[in-house]
Amino acid sequence: MIYMGKYSGSEAALRLAIQFGWVIGFYLISKLILSTALRHVTVQGG
Repeated sequence: MIYMGKYSGSEAALRLAIQFGWVIGFYLISKLILSTALRHVTVQGG
């Protein structure tokens, strides 16, 4: 939509900020899940 010119400059910046917020949110959630899972991992054998 931005490339098609449907959003003005300030509205495009707001839309990009929202998308960036989603990326940061999912990154933090996945980092939390990974750290929780790694605490429960037990490696046996060799």
